[in-house]
Amino acid sequence: MWDHIPEGKAGRFSGLEYEHNGYGSCAFPRKMRGHSGVNSVKLFASKSTGLDSKTLTLPLALEAEQPPQLFAYVVTGCFIFLGAFIIWAFVTSVLEVTHAGGQIQPAGSVQTIQHLEGGYIDQILVSEGDRVKAGQPLVRLRPTATESERDQLAIRAASLRMAISTTDALMQQQESVSFGEEGRLYSNIAQSQMSVFSSEKDRINRELAKYASQLARREAEYRATIAEQKSAVKRMEIAKEQFTMLDGLLKQQYASRRSVLEAEAALEEARSRLYSLDGRLSTTREQVKEAQIQLEEARAKIFSDLAKEKSKNASELAEVDRLLTKQQDRVTSLDLTAPTDGIVQELPVNSVGAVVRSGEVVARIVPDDRKIIAEVRVKPKDIGHIHLNADAKVTVSTFDPYVFGSLEGNVKTISATSFEDENGQPYFRVQIALDHNEFNRKGMAYPVLPGMVVTADIVTGSKSLARYLLKPVYRSMDVAFSER
Repeated sequence: MWDHIPEGKAGRFSGLEYEHNGYGSCAFPRKMRGHSGVNSVKLFASKSTGLDSKTLTLPLALEAEQPPQLFAYVVTGCFIFLGAFIIWAFVTSVLEVTHAGGQIQPAGSVQTIQHLEGGYIDQILVSEGDRVKAGQPLVRLRPTATESERDQLAIRAASLRMAISTTDALMQQQESVSFGEEGRLYSNIAQSQMSVFSSEKDRINRELAKYASQLARREAEYRATIAEQKSAVKRMEIAKEQFTMLDGLLKQQYASRRSVLEAEAALEEARSRLYSLDGRLSTTREQVKEAQIQLEEARAKIFSDLAKEKSKNASELAEVDRLLTKQQDRVTSLDLTAPTDGIVQELPVNSVGAVVRSGEVVARIVPDDRKIIAEVRVKPKDIGHIHLNADAKVTVSTFDPYVFGSLEGNVKTISATSFEDENGQPYFRVQIALDHNEFNRKGMAYPVLPGMVVTADIVTGSKSLARYLLKPVYRSMDVAFSER
């Protein structure tokens, strides 16, 4: 790589002129091109190297040259990029998340349909997986004697209500009784009650008429006695006037004593008659009052009997209505219906004629209110970083997350204590409320259904990218400085 310079001769290498020193071991540059400040450079080579005296190497000569300008640009750019990266690493934040697996669950509890008394399966109207509406029959039990007992109680209740209406009409002294729509439904009972109304009305009228007749007779006697008393008073006044006039004539001796005595006797008779009529008037007045009391008592007794009968019928009707309601509930419960819109998850009893015991589960319905949650299992070491309303992203295993994306949500509930899975490992139950219940892709909706397996990324905090990258260093330093 070095040019050979003969002894006593001058040479040129990389812009430098050299001259041999005559010793065969070094050369002196005579002049550097473009650098007037350098006159000479001595280059020494070890004599023990065994090199040819005519072969010279000049490594230091290259160091005297300036580096190329492109190299300076590259170095400067690297430093700028490194500084920008460090600043970006300290400014940029990354999210800390906890990964947890679980399932999609309906927001409401799974509805369990049971029968209170049990019975025999008569019809199964749905199948597992069917979508049902609230109130839709699912399973029908065999009616046996339930419906006939209900009908008998309904007839008895209608009869009692009509009897009460009949009693009310009699108490209000109506001319007729009406039973409305119930009378048309149970026409035989209505006809019977109308006959009862007519006969009772006639009986009451006869009984009241008897006492009214007695009262009228007593009142007539009272009025006759009053008239007779007025006549007796008039006669007494006339007899008194005759006696006074004859007594005056007797004193003047114009009348005989006999005529005066006869006039006096007539006056006494008139006075006695008046006294007798006064006593009889008092008696007839009392008799009138007594007849009035008897009439009122008869009327009160009649209405009291009617009221007692009404009370008895009303009490019996209340008991019959209670039994009828109970029996109607039994009849209604023969049709086990869906309590809410949803999907039939399970039919434990699925054969006609099977016996359903009291309280046994007949069907389970998953509510279809389209409100779903993701229920995930979080490890105990991660649960301390999760808080309510924390943001979360949920991916569904059946939908490719790179195609369909993920569902946004937030933490709704965190279990108060831990549970154990089938392997005995503890976990905490966390429910995530989802903002949407379906994926949309190319104008098509893909619903998320209960039971689908999901993976949730729950945000627990954030930290800078630099801290994330330097975490292994921090951890190593903590371990190193804590050793003995």
